[in-house]
Amino acid sequence: MSVVGNLVAISPEQLASFQKDTGQVAPFLRACMEGDGDAPPSVYLDKSWQAIRFVLTGRASGGEGPLGLAIEGGEELGDDVGSGPARFLTASEVRSVAEALSAVSPEAFAVRFDSRALQAARISPGGWAERDEENREYVLEYYRKLFTFYRRASERGDAVLAFFT
Repeated sequence: MSVVGNLVAISPEQLASFQKDTGQVAPFLRACMEGDGDAPPSVYLDKSWQAIRFVLTGRASGGEGPLGLAIEGGEELGDDVGSGPARFLTASEVRSVAEALSAVSPEAFAVRFDSRALQAARISPGGWAERDEENREYVLEYYRKLFTFYRRASERGDAVLAFFT
Protein backbone atom coordinates (compact mmCIF):
# COMPACT_ATOMS: atom_id res chain seq x y z
CA MET A 1 0.00 0.00 0.00
CA SER A 2 1.39 3.38 -0.98
CA VAL A 3 1.09 6.54 1.07
CA VAL A 4 -0.80 9.49 -0.42
CA GLY A 5 -0.21 13.14 0.43
CA ASN A 6 -2.72 15.85 1.28
CA LEU A 7 -2.45 19.53 2.18
CA VAL A 8 -5.19 21.66 3.74
CA ALA A 9 -5.17 25.46 4.04
CA ILE A 10 -6.34 26.83 7.39
CA SER A 11 -6.41 30.25 8.98
CA PRO A 12 -3.64 31.25 11.38
CA GLU A 13 -6.31 31.40 14.08
CA GLN A 14 -7.33 27.83 13.39
CA LEU A 15 -3.69 26.75 13.56
CA ALA A 16 -3.33 28.48 16.94
CA SER A 17 -6.44 26.64 18.15
CA PHE A 18 -4.99 23.31 17.00
CA GLN A 19 -1.71 24.08 18.74
CA LYS A 20 -3.59 24.66 22.00
CA ASP A 21 -5.70 21.51 21.61
CA THR A 22 -3.97 19.00 19.36
CA GLY A 23 -6.85 16.55 19.87
CA GLN A 24 -8.87 18.61 17.35
CA VAL A 25 -6.47 17.91 14.46
CA ALA A 26 -7.34 14.30 13.57
CA PRO A 27 -11.15 14.80 13.65
CA PHE A 28 -10.78 17.97 11.55
CA LEU A 29 -8.69 16.18 8.92
CA ARG A 30 -11.07 13.20 8.87
CA ALA A 31 -13.95 15.60 8.23
CA CYS A 32 -11.96 17.26 5.44
CA MET A 33 -11.33 13.90 3.78
CA GLU A 34 -14.99 12.91 4.07
CA GLY A 35 -16.12 16.22 2.63
CA ASP A 36 -18.19 17.09 5.70
CA GLY A 37 -19.51 20.66 5.78
CA ASP A 38 -17.62 23.51 4.21
CA ALA A 39 -14.29 21.89 3.46
CA PRO A 40 -11.33 24.28 3.45
CA PRO A 41 -9.13 24.65 0.36
CA SER A 42 -7.01 21.56 -0.06
CA VAL A 43 -4.88 19.64 -2.51
CA TYR A 44 -4.69 15.87 -2.88
CA LEU A 45 -1.31 14.77 -4.23
CA ASP A 46 -1.97 11.05 -4.59
CA LYS A 47 1.34 9.14 -4.70
CA SER A 48 3.09 11.94 -6.61
CA TRP A 49 4.25 13.75 -3.46
CA GLN A 50 7.59 11.92 -3.16
CA ALA A 51 8.43 12.55 -6.80
CA ILE A 52 7.49 16.22 -6.49
CA ARG A 53 9.71 16.59 -3.41
CA PHE A 54 12.58 14.86 -5.23
CA VAL A 55 12.27 17.05 -8.33
CA LEU A 56 12.14 20.20 -6.17
CA THR A 57 14.94 19.32 -3.73
CA GLY A 58 17.00 16.53 -5.31
CA ARG A 59 16.49 14.54 -2.11
CA ALA A 60 14.49 11.42 -1.35
CA SER A 61 13.53 12.85 2.06
CA GLY A 62 13.56 16.25 3.65
CA GLY A 63 15.17 19.13 1.84
CA GLU A 64 16.55 22.56 2.54
CA GLY A 65 14.78 25.90 2.53
CA PRO A 66 11.20 26.63 1.54
CA LEU A 67 11.16 24.01 -1.24
CA GLY A 68 12.04 21.41 1.39
CA LEU A 69 8.92 22.42 3.34
CA ALA A 70 6.50 22.38 0.41
CA ILE A 71 5.42 18.74 0.73
CA GLU A 72 5.92 17.58 4.29
CA GLY A 73 5.55 20.84 6.15
CA GLY A 74 7.40 21.95 9.24
CA GLU A 75 6.54 20.80 12.75
CA GLU A 76 4.40 17.83 13.77
CA LEU A 77 0.97 18.56 15.21
CA GLY A 78 -1.36 16.13 16.94
CA ASP A 79 -1.72 12.37 16.81
CA ASP A 80 -1.12 9.90 14.00
CA VAL A 81 -3.59 10.55 11.18
CA GLY A 82 -2.69 7.58 8.99
CA SER A 83 1.02 7.73 8.32
CA GLY A 84 2.24 9.83 11.22
CA PRO A 85 1.04 13.11 12.67
CA ALA A 86 0.02 16.06 10.51
CA ARG A 87 2.69 18.72 10.01
CA PHE A 88 2.08 22.45 9.78
CA LEU A 89 3.44 25.54 8.12
CA THR A 90 2.70 29.01 9.47
CA ALA A 91 1.31 31.70 7.18
CA SER A 92 4.82 33.17 6.92
CA GLU A 93 6.26 29.81 5.90
CA VAL A 94 3.45 29.34 3.37
CA ARG A 95 4.36 32.70 1.84
CA SER A 96 8.03 31.61 1.63
CA VAL A 97 7.08 28.32 -0.02
CA ALA A 98 4.81 30.09 -2.51
CA GLU A 99 7.62 32.51 -3.40
CA ALA A 100 10.09 29.64 -3.86
CA LEU A 101 7.62 27.68 -5.99
CA SER A 102 7.01 30.74 -8.17
CA ALA A 103 10.59 30.33 -9.36
CA VAL A 104 9.77 26.75 -10.46
CA SER A 105 6.91 27.17 -12.92
CA PRO A 106 5.18 23.99 -14.05
CA GLU A 107 7.15 24.29 -17.31
CA ALA A 108 10.45 24.53 -15.41
CA PHE A 109 9.36 21.62 -13.21
CA ALA A 110 8.70 19.48 -16.31
CA VAL A 111 12.22 20.23 -17.56
CA ARG A 112 13.70 19.20 -14.18
CA PHE A 113 11.77 15.90 -14.17
CA ASP A 114 14.16 12.98 -14.71
CA SER A 115 12.58 9.53 -14.51
CA ARG A 116 15.97 7.79 -14.39
CA ALA A 117 16.98 9.86 -11.34
CA LEU A 118 13.66 9.04 -9.66
CA GLN A 119 14.22 5.34 -10.38
CA ALA A 120 17.82 5.47 -9.10
CA ALA A 121 16.70 7.20 -5.89
CA ARG A 122 14.00 4.55 -5.40
CA ILE A 123 11.23 7.11 -5.19
CA SER A 124 7.84 5.51 -4.58
CA PRO A 125 5.79 4.15 -6.28
CA GLY A 126 8.56 3.03 -8.68
CA GLY A 127 8.53 2.07 -12.34
CA TRP A 128 9.55 5.61 -13.35
CA ALA A 129 11.79 4.72 -16.27
CA GLU A 130 9.31 2.30 -17.82
CA ARG A 131 6.68 4.92 -18.72
CA ASP A 132 8.70 8.12 -18.83
CA GLU A 133 6.26 10.49 -20.56
CA GLU A 134 3.19 9.08 -18.83
CA ASN A 135 4.90 9.45 -15.43
CA ARG A 136 6.07 12.99 -16.24
CA GLU A 137 2.47 14.01 -17.04
CA TYR A 138 1.15 12.31 -13.89
CA VAL A 139 3.57 14.14 -11.59
CA LEU A 140 3.25 17.42 -13.49
CA GLU A 141 -0.56 17.34 -13.11
CA TYR A 142 -0.18 17.19 -9.32
CA TYR A 143 2.63 19.75 -9.28
CA ARG A 144 0.35 22.23 -11.06
CA LYS A 145 -2.24 21.70 -8.32
CA LEU A 146 0.38 22.15 -5.59
CA PHE A 147 1.76 25.28 -7.29
CA THR A 148 -1.72 26.86 -7.47
CA PHE A 149 -2.65 25.72 -3.95
CA TYR A 150 0.34 27.49 -2.37
CA ARG A 151 -0.12 30.64 -4.44
CA ARG A 152 -3.73 30.95 -3.34
CA ALA A 153 -3.03 30.00 0.29
CA SER A 154 -0.33 32.67 0.40
CA GLU A 155 -2.67 35.28 -1.09
CA ARG A 156 -5.25 34.51 1.62
CA GLY A 157 -2.63 34.52 4.42
CA ASP A 158 -3.34 30.88 5.30
CA ALA A 159 -1.32 28.35 7.24
CA VAL A 160 -1.13 24.77 5.89
CA LEU A 161 -1.51 21.29 7.36
CA ALA A 162 0.21 18.43 5.51
CA PHE A 163 -0.81 14.86 6.23
CA PHE A 164 -0.29 11.42 4.76
CA THR A 165 -2.63 8.45 4.69
